[in-house]
Amino acid sequence: MAANLARYIEAKGISRQKLCDDLDFRYSTLSDWLHARTYPRIDKIEQIAEYFGVTKADLIEEPSHFSGDSDAQRLADLLQQKPLLADTARRMSLLSESDLNYVRDLIDRLSR
Repeated sequence: MAANLARYIEAKGISRQKLCDDLDFRYSTLSDWLHARTYPRIDKIEQIAEYFGVTKADLIEEPSHFSGDSDAQRLADLLQQKPLLADTARRMSLLSESDLNYVRDLIDRLSR
């Protein structure tokens, strides 16, 4: 949990203090979670997952590891390096199929 939480804070490009301010957490509590001294209650895990747009499992489980230079690994690396792209992908996952086709067509037109 501690490593995943640290990774999401970094990927979103926010400070620990901002996370605490946004979610009304005490800084010392967050610090304890990040140093694996304590573990958040399930309601806090849900709050954090919603904040980062991930599942509770994404926070508490070991991240999956992909083999070699697979497309999935390259995509995972790219999303980690570009928080704005990761945020956009999370938002797009909520769109309907027809809306996704519209966005794809728009990207095609913009990239010409």
